[in-house]
Amino acid sequence: MSSHNFLGGMLQSVQEAYPDLLDTQVLKTLFPSLFMALVARNTNIIIHTSSQPAEIQKSTAKVLSTVFGVQAKRVNVRSPQPLGEFMESLFVSPSSGSSSSKRRPSRTSLPPPSSHFTEGSDSTVPPPSASRLPRPRTEPRTVDTRLVYLPQVVVISNLERASRAAQLALAEALRNRQIILDTTTWKFPEGFFVVYVSQVGDGYERPAVHTTLLDHFAFSITLAQTATPMPTSSPSPRISSLPNFPQTPSRKTPLFPYDRLPQPDSTYTSPSVTHYVNALITAARHHPELDGTFLTVRCVKDAEKLVRAAGLVFREDEDMTITEAHVRRVVPPILAHRLRVRDGPRDQIMGILWEGAGVRNWGRSEETQQGRRTIRTILAEILAEV
Repeated sequence: MSSHNFLGGMLQSVQEAYPDLLDTQVLKTLFPSLFMALVARNTNIIIHTSSQPAEIQKSTAKVLSTVFGVQAKRVNVRSPQPLGEFMESLFVSPSSGSSSSKRRPSRTSLPPPSSHFTEGSDSTVPPPSASRLPRPRTEPRTVDTRLVYLPQVVVISNLERASRAAQLALAEALRNRQIILDTTTWKFPEGFFVVYVSQVGDGYERPAVHTTLLDHFAFSITLAQTATPMPTSSPSPRISSLPNFPQTPSRKTPLFPYDRLPQPDSTYTSPSVTHYVNALITAARHHPELDGTFLTVRCVKDAEKLVRAAGLVFREDEDMTITEAHVRRVVPPILAHRLRVRDGPRDQIMGILWEGAGVRNWGRSEETQQGRRTIRTILAEILAEV
């Protein structure tokens, strides 16, 4: 079975099991990317959309919870808010009825939802009551996450509206794989990741979030364009390809349970593939039209991990050997959100002189904007030449 038919068969299985899940075109674009993120583990992603972010946010959470059985929490940031309140809105669900309480919350209960954000949960597992939460102590301690409600995935929209301090705190939490609220440390669940849903940009600039946080997102996709149609006559995935998934899931049984998805440890990456990945990243970093300041060490590690995951998701038959085709498929989405197009010839020349010394803004004019190519166009050129 080819990689195209493999994904097509999985998609057909989803449509047959959940015929009213999502719009077909949205599902065809969204499903492969979420599947690869789940296979890669601990992989934060950005979804750019020309639709309302709240709609795609809801669709993403629905696919994660319904198809993969992953607890997904939706948060929409409406305006900046206090740091502690922002972090709690992302990672801890208020207890039932707390939103209507006017009393000041005690240290053993969760705070009421803020007027600065809205949230929803698509988890099939109800959050435990506030009485089960451990009482904080004067010294930090690690709490068993089974006693608290930490979602497997946070799907957040309008993250750019959060304050700088809040964005940096989120970046720190993603780096340490844990969150500290008051004096309690909560470890993230295995495979935890964040999905950031934002409006499609202009094609020249990075997303409008702090670059430290941006670096923690492994890759980005765009739902603005119609995805390549999947075959409608493809057979369902063979049981030998994915381990014993239920063929007729009930409403409470996901079609492809997360804990039974394959892991990329079984894929083989040859030295030539590794060299090709590094060559593409180097070409983007030193391209005169691109500011590649934030193609970091983490970017290289994300590329290595996602290329291995691509060997599973886009495989040919049972052969999971990584090829250059896998690299060309996944490297541009890994690089795109970390790049920006320089403003013009002066910025290009000065950028080369100052490369590595930090970000410079040499000013813009109407003249410098003429002939400015998009990130996507330049990456396509790099793929054709390297």
